[in-house]
Amino acid sequence: MCGVTVDDLDRGALLGPAVFAWASRRDNDPVKPTSSGSLQVRKAWTLLDRAYAQCRRGIGYFRFDEGDADTIAPNVRRNAGARNVSRPEPQPEQPVAPTPESPVSPAEPAVGPGDAPFVNR
Repeated sequence: MCGVTVDDLDRGALLGPAVFAWASRRDNDPVKPTSSGSLQVRKAWTLLDRAYAQCRRGIGYFRFDEGDADTIAPNVRRNAGARNVSRPEPQPEQPVAPTPESPVSPAEPAVGPGDAPFVNR
């Protein structure tokens, strides 16, 4: 006949509801497995970003005089803002000619209105 026995039908009757329940639970799960996976990726990226920023700070400290910290550890973030890497060359200071100073004398002495402790002169 068709090759299906009564035992196969009984076994299918037992397994069918379990398979249906498993498939329903997977399709209607409110917490998607991809959301927890993307959360783990975001957490891992945050830890990596913070650790890399600390490494950049350390390299910047040790290589401050050489000024090549950005070459050794470039910034991986987008839109980090413009940084002026080149240092302006110091201009030699021009000597300032001294101006003759004249003594400053007030037009009228600053005194109080005449009440104590201020006395008009």
